Amino acid sequence: MIKLIASDLDGTLLKEGTMDINPEIYDIIRKLKAKGIVFAAVSGREYDSIERVFAPVKDDIYFIAGNGGIISYQGEIIEKMAIPADILKEVVEYVRVQKGASFMTAGSAQAYVERADQAFVKKLREGYKLHVNEVDDVLNAPETMTKVAMYNEEVDAALGAEEAKRRFGDKIQIMASGDYWVDFVDVHSGKGNALQKLCNRLGITKREEVVAFGDNCNDVSMLLEAGKSYAVTTAREEAKQAARYVLEKPGPDSVLNVLKMILEL
Repeated sequence: MIKLIASDLDGTLLKEGTMDINPEIYDIIRKLKAKGIVFAAVSGREYDSIERVFAPVKDDIYFIAGNGGIISYQGEIIEKMAIPADILKEVVEYVRVQKGASFMTAGSAQAYVERADQAFVKKLREGYKLHVNEVDDVLNAPETMTKVAMYNEEVDAALGAEEAKRRFGDKIQIMASGDYWVDFVDVHSGKGNALQKLCNRLGITKREEVVAFGDNCNDVSMLLEAGKSYAVTTAREEAKQAARYVLEKPGPDSVLNVLKMILEL
């Protein structure tokens, strides 16, 4: 019996960097809940952006934000996995000097961007609908950070992530989180670890009771954690290799079709 469904957003349920989700998902989520199946929205995005996407059902689902850095339910933060201050400083100093790159840090629900990068601020506010705090120095922000996200249209994210891994080793988790995004999160964070924590909270002990959907490198750990996992047809090869199934039809509606099939079980 399926007890938990966890789905990525960008590239899986909606177009990368937009808020355009098929509203049919809300009715499906309500029906899943009525059957005792929990839905979790899992994303590299920050909590406030994900909550806006799922506003009609925000009190009916769990949120895993910042690639596992935050687990939240009904407005309450259940888990926050912050990056240690010394490692955060190293990462910020690294991303600051990457040619062509912009970056942000993420706290409990909001993004922090150094105010000199106005084009990036506009992208985050208009595309991802993030609550962006403009600061002179993100290292002086008033809260602990769960993620550093580097955006660089000049470098494929997978290649950028590999280069960063050579620099930092096992100090921090590094992953491609979109075509141009590279995310840095705490070693205890990540979507797979967060999904495991959520299963523990819900009393789910069998992997086959969990379904997951994803498309990118940051989804791999989650896809491996779930008993039934699906990569969308446009997914990166790493996600396809991690998933048990690859959806044949393109577009977010292919995920909705699987959810409808689960409702009929």
